[in-house]
Parts: sequence; C-alpha cells; structure tokens
Amino acid sequence: MDNKYFNEALSSMVTNAAYKDAIKHMYDSGLTVAEIHNQLDYPASIEQIEAVISDYEKKKNSDDSTYAYIEKYDKFGRKSYLKVKK
Repeated sequence: MDNKYFNEALSSMVTNAAYKDAIKHMYDSGLTVAEIHNQLDYPASIEQIEAVISDYEKKKNSDDSTYAYIEKYDKFGRKSYLKVKK
C-alpha cells in the first residue's frame, strides 16, 4: 500500500472523528464559523471549518435540483440559507 494513500485516508478518518460531524451539527444549529471555531476543542482553523461547511452545503444542495438556496444573514450576522423553488 502506498504511504501517501494511507496517510490521506488516516488524515480523513481523524478529521471526521475529530470535528467534521460536530461542525455540521453546529452549523445546522445556526452557529457562525467564528462561533463554531470558539466551541471546538480540536484545533481546526477557520479555513478548515469553512471548507467543511462548503462541502456540506454542496452535498445538501446537489440532491435537489428544483430548488435554489439564497444566503441570508440575521440581525446577529449569522448566515443561513433560504430554500426557494426555481
């Protein structure tokens, strides 16, 4: 087995176990990236958190092509998505 492949697989497993599901849950709960960053015990950068959220939104949105999602910000600056029919 190639060491590069093994290292990537191990890294992916560690990040999934460490914070990806937690980020998705906190994001679905309405927290901002900064709030998620402050609540994580695992040292994840803001860029990593944004990448997880971006991938998560792409996967959620790819399942339903008859709808579009519009970014909205509430009075506290928290980003959310509004699902609208195309």
